[in-house]
Amino acid sequence: NLITSFSNTPQFNMIKNDKYYLKFTTENIIDGYGNIAVSYNGNPYITLKLALMALKSHNNIVFFSQKYYGINSIIIQSLNNACKKLNYIEKIALVEFNDNDKIVQNQSLFDLMIFVGDKREFLKIKRKLNIPVIFSGYNYIDVYVESKEFRL
Repeated sequence: NLITSFSNTPQFNMIKNDKYYLKFTTENIIDGYGNIAVSYNGNPYITLKLALMALKSHNNIVFFSQKYYGINSIIIQSLNNACKKLNYIEKIALVEFNDNDKIVQNQSLFDLMIFVGDKREFLKIKRKLNIPVIFSGYNYIDVYVESKEFRL
């Protein structure tokens, strides 16, 4: 099982956040954070960006998605092959499913979760997690209106 294989990797110091919610920025991915789970729609751009960030910051990263599996496999295999040639540990994995409940069940294997997707789905999963979460949403808009005359 790919997820349990990451339980044998060394754990690093964690940043504690009372709300377990961080805005998605590159500054949130710190050096030596540990094991990172990514739940997203499979966008290859996100795969490449986060995989390179994980390598740069010495973190293990596992991507969970069913879409774009072929191109993401090629990206991850290429990066892992490059690491192998440079005598660097392979730190990137791809799991071909996106079942957030399974991520919640195995959250003890991860130090951080990055959730890229629908805000409502994020809010459902956030309540079940005991690890910090970085969120970057799409398909939603939050509107704040002070006017009492405004109606939908």
